[in-house]
Formats: sequence, structure tokens, C-alpha cells
Amino acid sequence: MLFMVKQDGNQKKGGSTSLTDALELGKFYFINQKYDEAVKCFEDINAKSPGNEDVLYNLGLCYEMIGNTARAQDCYDNVLALNRKHKLAKKHLEKLLGINK
Repeated sequence: MLFMVKQDGNQKKGGSTSLTDALELGKFYFINQKYDEAVKCFEDINAKSPGNEDVLYNLGLCYEMIGNTARAQDCYDNVLALNRKHKLAKKHLEKLLGINK
């Protein structure tokens, strides 16, 4: 599974983009290899709704794709701090660290 997202489905007032729409936009950019734009989307979501392990995981994927391994590692570390059993974050972190399991 490439993306993981837990959505609250809440629409913000004033015509702002909902969390669901913002996540979909981030995924769209990622799939179309516009990783910098995907990072902007996921960083924006993370700033507005911090501590979402799935947003942090998706952000880690983006950073990994653009070669920013330090930021990717930070994201995966944060995911695992929230959920030690997050298999995909653990797998990607081990890959970045060169741990073969």
C-alpha cells in the first residue's frame, strides 16, 4: 500500500479545502511525480492537524522520493513514536538505515 490516510471527513467553514480534499491533492501530486507539491500539501495538513501518523508516513514517502533521506527518516521516526507497530514506516526506515530484515 502506497498511501495510508485516516480521514475525519470534516469540511472546514469558509470554503476552505477539507482534509479529504487536501489529502487527495497530495496523493495526486505524488502519483504524478510532483513530489515538491506533494510535500507542500502534506506539510500544510501536518501543520493544521499535527500528529497524524498517516500524514507523516505519506510525507516521509515524499521526502524519500526527492532524496531528502534525513527528513524522510524524521517522518518515519515520528510515525513510529506514535505507533510502534506501523509496519510500512518501519520497513522504509530500515531501508533508509540499511538494515536488512
